Amino acid sequence: MDNFMTAMTFLLAVLLFVEAYLISQTSAKSPSPSLRKSERGKFVGAFQLRKLWFIPLVAFIPGNEITQLFDWWPVFHIGADSYTLIILPLIIGFEQKTRSELPEVLSKQIAGQVMTLAVFIAGIGLLSIVVPVLTLFAFVLAIISRFWIMWRYYRNDKFAPQKYIPQPDGIVILGARIGSPSARMNLIAGEKITEVNGMPVKTRADMYEALNINRAFCRLKVVDQNGEPRIEQTALYENESFELGILLVEPR
Repeated sequence: MDNFMTAMTFLLAVLLFVEAYLISQTSAKSPSPSLRKSERGKFVGAFQLRKLWFIPLVAFIPGNEITQLFDWWPVFHIGADSYTLIILPLIIGFEQKTRSELPEVLSKQIAGQVMTLAVFIAGIGLLSIVVPVLTLFAFVLAIISRFWIMWRYYRNDKFAPQKYIPQPDGIVILGARIGSPSARMNLIAGEKITEVNGMPVKTRADMYEALNINRAFCRLKVVDQNGEPRIEQTALYENESFELGILLVEPR
């Protein structure tokens, strides 16, 4: 039984490594932007990161304890050691909301924390070969630490300055629809549009008025996350939305 629990500890570490990788690589690829009213009645932007992964897990567990319950279970023998084959359909879920950070930055930060936890659990797994009772500590630590990581980022986001709020000198971008003019102009969340076709803009109405100057072409002055301005431009076609495919945060 000690060998089985040690193997499960290593399996837990592997799952945490897999979760960290999935969070880092895929969780921020399609975040859900939304506009919500703040306590002061202003519209602010937020992102919901939500993913669900189905993973078939094939593992060889040292020992033959499972055959004590199911005598037909496949067991492989290598020398004097025996290994039990198990296949588990695993579901890994991840959900986090942010109002103060870019989705890709948040996912990288959380993935780093989960990766660190995985390393600790793997280390405890090695020690449990000598001290088997540590396997119980590993499972308790993993559960508490994983919930703490979620709670920590939730709390930090709640009290951190909000990133996607109306600005007095432009319109904040919350999202750009794939395949739209905004995507062709490489507009990303958190950036700010200050001019459209040479006209300063502060609201959606200002932007539409400026777009009417030239319905076949759009030229934007955009300020990025570092406060650096740049120019983006693209042709506009008849079948494209006049809103450019942008989700905006503006005063209402």
